[in-house]
Amino acid sequence: MAKQAGPREAFALMGEGYAYVDVRSVPEYEQAHPEGAFNVPLMHMQPGPGGGPSTMMPNTRFLEVMKAGYTGLVDQFAGFGGAHDASGRVVEAGWKDAGLPTKSGEDAERGYEALKARA
Repeated sequence: MAKQAGPREAFALMGEGYAYVDVRSVPEYEQAHPEGAFNVPLMHMQPGPGGGPSTMMPNTRFLEVMKAGYTGLVDQFAGFGGAHDASGRVVEAGWKDAGLPTKSGEDAERGYEALKARA
């Protein structure tokens, strides 16, 4: 099992050479993400049938793009928007609310399209 860390510890680990992989969908990543993060989504946002609500579909290329086999993983358990309890209350601030550096928009080198092209 991977070690777990809060956002500030994850930020410090990035300074030690760890890579931050944001596994949220491409639109979520492009809205805002930790500065320096790579985007390899676990799920892709798909338009719902007949213009209905969007649905999430598994990213069938996740392992191919990630190039499985990494060791020394750390799970930043509070995520970008914070960890919530069963009633939806924030129990730990996420990256954004911890005041850590963020960036928005597509990233030509670290965004999913760029990483997928290199896989």
